[in-house]
Formats: sequence, structure tokens, C-alpha cells
Amino acid sequence: SSARFANPVDIDATGVEFFATKYFDTTELIASYTYLNKSENYGDADIDASFYALNFPDHRVTLGAIWTPNDLIEMRVDNE
Repeated sequence: SSARFANPVDIDATGVEFFATKYFDTTELIASYTYLNKSENYGDADIDASFYALNFPDHRVTLGAIWTPNDLIEMRVDNE
């Protein structure tokens, strides 16, 4: 058997996120945009990638909706 291990990685992350919400009588629409930048330092020239540390999108867009037809029911949908 073999053991798995992870190498330490120094990661600097910067980004910006914007949200917009529009209200209607019984519906709320929510949209967002995110930009994310990561800079990594593995500390060893032999290591050049990390699936778990760097598997991320640079740009992300989401859209969601909340429908509240009455005081007892609320339906939510969200995607990415």
C-alpha cells in the first residue's frame, strides 16, 4: 500500500465580487460575478502543480431566484 501526502504551498489570493439583486412582488433575482487570482509558491522547483490548491475558476458567475408565493412557502433556485 502507499500513502498519499501533500506538499506545503504558500498561496496569496486576491479577488473582487459584485452582487446585484432585483425585487419583484413575490420574486427576488440575485446575480453575482467573482474574479479570483491566486499566486502560489511551492518552495521547491521540482513541484509545479497542485490540483487541490489551484483548481479554481478565474471568473465565476452565479444566478439565483427566490419565489415566495405566500407566507408559508418559499422556493429557491441557484446555479453557477
